[in-house]
Amino acid sequence: MPEKEQKTPPIQSPLMTPNEVAAYLRISKATVYSKRCRGEFPEGSVVKPFGKLMFLREKIDQLIADSIEPPLGRLK
Repeated sequence: MPEKEQKTPPIQSPLMTPNEVAAYLRISKATVYSKRCRGEFPEGSVVKPFGKLMFLREKIDQLIADSIEPPLGRLK
């Protein structure tokens, strides 16, 4: 029986398109654009190389990490 080829993991680009951000955050593409216009993404997370709107993956990951940190209250 021939061995199965091992698939290489997909390369994660440091940049994300609005569609990728929408899927990653589980929101609509329209919500991504409206949040961008309202300035709800962290500073420096939105870039426009070659006139195309892109988001920095590192900043989006940080946005998620900040939103799930436990509140500073009583910790048991």
